[in-house]
Parts: sequence; C-alpha cells; structure tokens
Amino acid sequence: NQINGTIPTELRTMTNLEYLSLTDNQSIGTIPTELGTMTNLEDLSLSDNQINGTIPTELRTMTNLEYLSLTDNQSIGTIPTELGTMTNLEDLSLSDNQINGTI
Repeated sequence: NQINGTIPTELRTMTNLEYLSLTDNQSIGTIPTELGTMTNLEDLSLSDNQINGTIPTELRTMTNLEYLSLTDNQSIGTIPTELGTMTNLEDLSLSDNQINGTI
C-alpha cells in the first residue's frame, strides 16, 4: 500500500480489533500512546515504515498482544522495561531501527 501520514489515534476506538497491520506503507511520526488502550489486540505490525521516536511504555497495557513488529523503522531510544510485563507476548521484532541499550 501507499498509506502515508501519521497513525491515527482514533484507531483506539476499535476495541474488538485483534489484528492490525500497517506494514510496508509510508507512515510517519511516532507510535500513538493511545494504541495501548487496544487491549484485545493480539497482533500489531508496523514494520517497514518511517515511524520514529521511542517505543511508548503504554503498549504494556495491551495484555493480549502476542506479536509486535516494529522492524525497519526509525525508532530510537531503549526497549522499555515495561514490555517485560507483557506475559502473552511471544514474538517481538525490533530489528533495523536506532534502538540501543541492554536487553
């Protein structure tokens, strides 16, 4: 696709959504903290975009999330320790970013 612009915060109103993929678009900006309210989401893929900024700690409230992919973006900073509380998370993909620090 060629979806561009920022990720809309209004996505948070889709409370029953379980799968969201915006992979391989031209999305820019940061990951909205409001996505953390999407507690039924099991799969979130935002790979291959131009997303920048840090990974929001608010994602820790996505208690059903099993798969999170932010590969090939321009994210910076460290991996939030809060992601460690996501007990259902099985697959975390953060390659090809500007993330640093220890795991």
